[in-house]
Amino acid sequence: MQKLQAEQNYHQEKVSGLIVLLLVIVVGLLTAGRVFMANRLVETSQTLKNLDLEIIKLEAENEILAKDLRAQESMTIVEKKVTALGFIPAKVTAHLIGPAKVAFKLP
Repeated sequence: MQKLQAEQNYHQEKVSGLIVLLLVIVVGLLTAGRVFMANRLVETSQTLKNLDLEIIKLEAENEILAKDLRAQESMTIVEKKVTALGFIPAKVTAHLIGPAKVAFKLP
């Protein structure tokens, strides 16, 4: 009888030990997973921060380029460039008034 009880106790201790070992492994895996996910979130947030800074930089550069483009398209700048290329202002201009009376039979 004592041998049977000892054998049952040994079996229960062995099962309890395996359960404890399994729980320790599960807790270790969950802890490692949590650390991995935390590191991944930090990397992702740093990447997003860098992208936001890049967006701000590019928007500022676009504003500067748009301002320069508007300045280059202004009429005074265009006039200066045209005169520098040798063009002169027209002295006489002609305008067409009304529709041309060609190939139509008027009543």
